[in-house]
Amino acid sequence: MLKSLVENRAKVLVGYLFVLATALPGLSQLLVSPDNRVFYGDGDPRYALLREFEDTFRPSSNITFILTSKEPLFANPHFASSIRWISDLAEMLPGARRVDSLSTLPLLVSSDTEVVNSTIVDYVCPTKTNCRPERSDALFRKSIQRRYISDDAKTAGVVVVLDFDVRTVDAITRIDRAAEKLINDFQGKYESIEIRRTGTVPLMQAYVDATYKDLSGVLAFAILVIMSLLYLTLGSIRMMLIMLGLGTSTIAITMGIAGYAGLVIITSTATIPLIIFTIVMAASMHFFLHVIRAFSLDASTRVEQAVARAYEANWQPILLTSATTIAGLLSLGFVDSPPINEIGYWSALGLLVGTLLTLTVIPVVSQMWIRNTESRFQSWLLVSLNLHARNVERGRSSHLAFIALFLVSIAGINSLSIDDDFVRYLGEDNQFRTETEFAARELSSLNQLDVWIVASNDAGILTSTSLKQISNLDAYLRSHPYVSNVLSIADVMAEVAEHFGDAASVGTVSNEALEQMFWAYELSLRVGQSAGDLVNPDRSQSRTSVLLKDVSAASIRQLESDIVLWFNDQNVSELEIRITGEAIPISHLSVRNIPPMITGISISLFASSFLLGVFYKSAKIALVAFCATVVPVVCGIGLYGLTVQSIGLAATVIVAVTVGVVIDDAIHIIYRHEDGRKNLHLSANESAAYSIHRAGSAVVTTTLILLCGFLVLLFSDFSLNSSFGACTGIILVTALVFDLFSLPKLLVWATQDLPDTGS
Repeated sequence: MLKSLVENRAKVLVGYLFVLATALPGLSQLLVSPDNRVFYGDGDPRYALLREFEDTFRPSSNITFILTSKEPLFANPHFASSIRWISDLAEMLPGARRVDSLSTLPLLVSSDTEVVNSTIVDYVCPTKTNCRPERSDALFRKSIQRRYISDDAKTAGVVVVLDFDVRTVDAITRIDRAAEKLINDFQGKYESIEIRRTGTVPLMQAYVDATYKDLSGVLAFAILVIMSLLYLTLGSIRMMLIMLGLGTSTIAITMGIAGYAGLVIITSTATIPLIIFTIVMAASMHFFLHVIRAFSLDASTRVEQAVARAYEANWQPILLTSATTIAGLLSLGFVDSPPINEIGYWSALGLLVGTLLTLTVIPVVSQMWIRNTESRFQSWLLVSLNLHARNVERGRSSHLAFIALFLVSIAGINSLSIDDDFVRYLGEDNQFRTETEFAARELSSLNQLDVWIVASNDAGILTSTSLKQISNLDAYLRSHPYVSNVLSIADVMAEVAEHFGDAASVGTVSNEALEQMFWAYELSLRVGQSAGDLVNPDRSQSRTSVLLKDVSAASIRQLESDIVLWFNDQNVSELEIRITGEAIPISHLSVRNIPPMITGISISLFASSFLLGVFYKSAKIALVAFCATVVPVVCGIGLYGLTVQSIGLAATVIVAVTVGVVIDDAIHIIYRHEDGRKNLHLSANESAAYSIHRAGSAVVTTTLILLCGFLVLLFSDFSLNSSFGACTGIILVTALVFDLFSLPKLLVWATQDLPDTGS
């Protein structure tokens, strides 16, 4: 095959350039999306319920400005003035639909003769220079506390509800820049008041920023690191440049095709180019190291001879390893989350493209451009590995240390919990994250759920019985340790009733009186505010908005279960509830995706092991290949679990990518072992030593390349990616230890009774 490629090298190179030129325009069609909802699959029932809920009650994309004063609001008229100022100006932000704050929320103030509609700020601080501390009770109403005002009244929230296309970066950036300008203007006017921002829109902008950082800075840094390592390990600038061309061409062709196919880049899929580049570099390393070995054995070897020997010795294992890695990546297709699917599909295509280039273009270019070279690093590494190979041949290699490490790692796996947090996906130093965590401490977190209440009778929600049951639900929610604030129609009606009689009478007054109270509430609302945020138009449904403390996804799932159990125990016949809100599908993201990932990986593992068993006609070798993949991955994840407490959606990518990568090096060692046993008629121990001698340096070098490539992800501002890099790095190290110490012993066990062995 190589002879045919060389004879037709002009056609090969023209074909390569044609494919590259055709794919390049597709890169311009790649789009970046700020929409974090793309993590939910269309088949996700909780996401479907959320969309159905938002068809009834308007979505709540928002920016929340967090204002903090050294003095409580009821003693600081300057603080009150700042809330009024930013509430008025925030209405002019692009896409602003309404502003909810202490200066916009209605407050009915009653006297002996009349009921006056005011706002909370105007009631507590009626003038720019005067506040009335005796009226501070208005700040501590349960419906607004920790939603719009902190417990100590020193921090206030101004919520700007927005209406825009969440899928477009331009819309997000335009709003974010306008908010940034508003903050700068505020700081110039109110120097003594601290201002921060949080909300779903700043979260989206933070995701966009993290995506661009990974696509530019992290990817470029990874390429630089890998190229430097290639030069140090290969000792040849020409080989390094050929491999650089291979990696960048593979990325360009694959991502160009992805652009034509409509791939949308988000924070997680921004890792696709790095995954492709790193894996392709490692896969092609075996070919180039074989060329260097030919030169080191005989300095008079011609380039054509060295390339031919390397090609003949490596084309089969390269195809085998590519097939198993592609199978591992495609297992991500079993996962429900579309971005994770995309990582698997496009990384698999990238590896396929890289393999084709490695077996067609690279040998042709190598014969034309490579010069006789020698690598000092490879010479030193080969000497070290030969010493180890002698111990393997004598049966002195021990894997007891790895067994002990594996047992320790089991404890690490048991300590891992499954958790996801879209805020903590961002780095600890990320400004949005730090400001959001401050807001969670003083007010509430970004986690919000809604109890969707549906009346099961024709009377609807606005009945004394229904309101009493909703009020009971509110009381239960407020007593829950994970809940920060609760707001419902029962709260509104109770506050209105307080000014028209006794609040306790809401549970006993007639439906007609309740209708009049609700009408009074509607009249008190400002422009942009609507009773439809709590009750649907025909008043058959309502929402109870629940803001949460800074809790984990597991805690949110627990709260969801607690609400359902409590409600079922009440034997309420007039109402039905559904638990939804943005926090619900997020909290189920990992627990929904990890089980199908395990199914996909299991199928991939068994298929790869079966393929090797058939190829070598040995069930024991199939079992060895299975162990060589599973044990290092389990061990690596366990060791990672000893350093962290939780792992989320990153686990799906980690396992799929590492399973494909880890089995590659094992296949090369198995291939060389069987080559020595069958073709050189070596004994089982001699074949094990031969496999270390022939494949060991390539296994070590490829591990170094993969390690550097993935560890660069530690610099990502997106923890899903940095966790992927850290855990993958640990797995690669454990796999290297296993391949050099445990795998040879397993191969001796698997082949010592097979035919074609010598003495």
